Amino acid sequence: MSAVPVSPQCAVGERTAGLDVIGIEMREQNPQGSVFQVFVENTQNTMVRGDGVLTITDDEGNVLASIKFEMATILAGDFASFYLNHPILLIDGDYLLHVSIEYEPLLGGSSRSVATINNIGPCHRRWRAEAGRHTDRRG
Repeated sequence: MSAVPVSPQCAVGERTAGLDVIGIEMREQNPQGSVFQVFVENTQNTMVRGDGVLTITDDEGNVLASIKFEMATILAGDFASFYLNHPILLIDGDYLLHVSIEYEPLLGGSSRSVATINNIGPCHRRWRAEAGRHTDRRG
């Protein structure tokens, strides 16, 4: 009888936490401020949750806003996104977005790790990721 492959999410053994921040987009701007969307992937075999901060700087490196947030539980091997609202209103221009999330496993350990990403945006309506994961759309 041949062995059936087991996915990392179903494997029995040591639980390992892993999280990648895979993207950031500015979704909209309205009279109340700006809405950002953060995309994450749980890359390992246990659920994780965490706390983070989204920092917005201008092209000269001046910090315009720092948005603290709590990240809800992300299931093992899953992708998720969440929205962050902030009263900042940005004009067209180049901005640097930095997200850092300190996360921990819900089962099998208590050590905390950090996941980060930096993106650069050509305009205030849509952001282009440095790694090329998201495309620039002016609208």
